[in-house]
Amino acid sequence: MAYSITGVLLEQLLSFSPEVMSTFDALAETGCVEFLAETYYHSLSFLYSRDEFVEQVNKHIETIDCFFGQSRGYLEIR
Repeated sequence: MAYSITGVLLEQLLSFSPEVMSTFDALAETGCVEFLAETYYHSLSFLYSRDEFVEQVNKHIETIDCFFGQSRGYLEIR
């Protein structure tokens, strides 16, 4: 199973609903869930600036790695 959760939502869950973050942590520990990389703000930055797009995706990858210990991804754009 794969989840795509924006960085902004992760921040909000951490602040306002830590029990949901605990659920995602438990899912990550099963090894049966992958968290997909996307733009941090779920923006359309790729339409305007490749540099901004790459920056946001890398920020999201780092956030996923920090929260769930998963840093792999389908497309390497760094």
